[in-house]
Amino acid sequence: SLLVSAGGNSLCVWDLVGGGRLLHRLANFQKTVSCVRIAAAAVPSSSAAPRLLAGSLDGHVKVIELDGFKVTHASLYPGPVTSLGISPDCATLVVGMADGSVNIRKHDQRRSLAAGLGNQPLRRQHYKPRLTAANFRYFIRGQSERAAASDHVVQSQRRVKLGTYDKLLKQFRHRDALTAALATQRPEVVASVVEECIARGCLPQALGGRDAVGLMPLLQFLVRHV
Repeated sequence: SLLVSAGGNSLCVWDLVGGGRLLHRLANFQKTVSCVRIAAAAVPSSSAAPRLLAGSLDGHVKVIELDGFKVTHASLYPGPVTSLGISPDCATLVVGMADGSVNIRKHDQRRSLAAGLGNQPLRRQHYKPRLTAANFRYFIRGQSERAAASDHVVQSQRRVKLGTYDKLLKQFRHRDALTAALATQRPEVVASVVEECIARGCLPQALGGRDAVGLMPLLQFLVRHV
């Protein structure tokens, strides 16, 4: 739903769902922005939101988060950046420069872990794959979770079952609806159907067109309750 355009030394982020309005304008470069790419995650095996990578003729490649549109990382290269690409697992970044040279950087996960653990032995890290719409577990996620004691549980509302007279009213069969209401022998039901017919201006049609057999339930109701 977002569109990114580059012009001059700035980037513009547009909201396609919101009618193409401008969400944000980024002017973090000294020279022309030459290339833009989307990274699926901040780092390999990360669950963070996708990032926007932009290269410029000033030699910078900057990583921008799409939530707050802030620059999270920046790298300076020895020449003007003309193209860049990133692997699907976000582990390898390839940058092409104006002099024809290509710079390839690979994310060293073991080195980053060693820097955080000091001299402790490295343990093998197990990461759960990110769930996407291509995975069946994406559509059944959360169904087996149980609410905690502190969670507020919202009870689902049961669907109201319509009576026969209600269904006939929805079909504008007012005479049949009144007959069905009289068959219930419930005064509140008959009264509600009559009031609905009066509100619709169709009470004469609901009462008319009846023979002696059809008028008998109506007369019995009037004698009993009026």
